[in-house]
Amino acid sequence: MEAVRTGRQALQALYGVAIHSRSLPVFFSLAGFTEAALEWADETSTAAFEFGFDESISARSAVAHELLADGAARVLTAHSFDTG
Repeated sequence: MEAVRTGRQALQALYGVAIHSRSLPVFFSLAGFTEAALEWADETSTAAFEFGFDESISARSAVAHELLADGAARVLTAHSFDTG
């Protein structure tokens, strides 16, 4: 567990791996995200979620909100990711 908020660099590393494998990048953080990381997540359709110490989960990027509201299959199709 990191004690500092997750920065843009961590999201970029995940994004590179996800795009190479034609997958939706999904990142979970317990410490939260920097503003730069969240801006970048929205620009690149990276789903950013934050875990709360009360065991809650919060969507922190636009695609993360879509995943919670619409379900994975619909979001993956809308963002041109392989669903099967």
